[in-house]
Amino acid sequence: VAPIEANNLVYQLGMMVCFDLRFPALAQRLRQAGADLLSAPSAFTYLTGQAHWSLLLQARALDSQCMVIGAAQGGDHAYKNGNIRQTWGHTAITDFNGTVKDCYDNSHLDNQTQDKNYALVFADLDKHAQEQARQKLPIFQCHRLA
Repeated sequence: VAPIEANNLVYQLGMMVCFDLRFPALAQRLRQAGADLLSAPSAFTYLTGQAHWSLLLQARALDSQCMVIGAAQGGDHAYKNGNIRQTWGHTAITDFNGTVKDCYDNSHLDNQTQDKNYALVFADLDKHAQEQARQKLPIFQCHRLA
């Protein structure tokens, strides 16, 4: 967990990678270590991303009561041996209540422009609202197994 300062507030950032999104215990452990935000840069395959990406971001936000930032690469990626790997993309920011605050979906672009298209995704984290939500639903006082 690493501190980030913005607007005279300090936020704690917990860092994961895309595969880590499958494991609620890591997100919960990062929260227990003080995280307010979780980051998960990813390169999910197209099929897996289509089926799981958004749900996993929302689930980890709910599990941890942290904002989850899912920075995701999307498009076709060529290997030297000629193989192509398709990644899902769909960068998103989900708040501590599991609501998607902002996202970028590049699936509507053709393969020629997908790899050259960039976007910024923004969301505000209201640290006070996050703390109130954590107090109203104190899930970390109820853990039995973690």
